[in-house]
Amino acid sequence: MPNTYLGQLLDSAFSNGMTFITDADARAPSGSHALAHLWDNGATAANALTSILAVRQRALDQFSVDQIPKGRPYSELEDVFVPMYLLHRYQTEAAVKLIGGTLYDYQVKGGVSFDDRYWLSVMAYFEAHPDKFEPVIVPKIPDGSPIGQNFCTTSAW
Repeated sequence: MPNTYLGQLLDSAFSNGMTFITDADARAPSGSHALAHLWDNGATAANALTSILAVRQRALDQFSVDQIPKGRPYSELEDVFVPMYLLHRYQTEAAVKLIGGTLYDYQVKGGVSFDDRYWLSVMAYFEAHPDKFEPVIVPKIPDGSPIGQNFCTTSAW
């Protein structure tokens, strides 16, 4: 017997723009979900990367041997340098997932899908703005492609 409360809760969450990705899918180095990443900042990964790179650059510009107290071995400069140098690493991973990542959810039979909402919103945008899509994308879709059959033929143009 299916859990109707859980199904209703998931449908409500998906309908309101929420999504859930397991920790394993967000944390793993091989995780590819475009919107799931640990240790990133900001409203968008791309804008936060720009900000963190500026902070990193300022820190690197100010780096010198004066960053360690007198009487300490120069090898301790590594303890100061490495965190600054690698400051952007997690934010870079999050931004890269926006470019090469995938969008998926854990849809249940009969439920609302994140992918459905995403692609419906993309289709609605391009149907309202065919000049932004057709000249660039449609010529690149090979004849007989499922994308061409399922996407382009159902659009408004």
